[in-house]
Amino acid sequence: MKKVHIGARKTVDADEVVLLESDVNYTFVHLICGARIHVATTLKKLEHRFSPFESFVRTSKSHIINSLHLLNYTENKITMQNNLSAIVSRRRRQVMIKFTAFVPIQ
Repeated sequence: MKKVHIGARKTVDADEVVLLESDVNYTFVHLICGARIHVATTLKKLEHRFSPFESFVRTSKSHIINSLHLLNYTENKITMQNNLSAIVSRRRRQVMIKFTAFVPIQ
């Protein structure tokens, strides 16, 4: 398990992250244990830090998901573990096809 610096002396295991959700210049990091960490780091910076991990994919302007924790998806919405959901933007739907090939479409 590789640690990733998410901001302000905070690091997390990449495998424990379920969802990254933007809030202007802040980001909520949702973990598998149910914790939600609020960091003063933009989603773009975190996208770069999580880029070495193939399971992370940006689904919209405001969400990055860890496809290892994906439960199901519809055409424009993804359901993750811990009852979290993310939106899939119209322009990123084609990218999601390769990450969701093993998940049943609802």
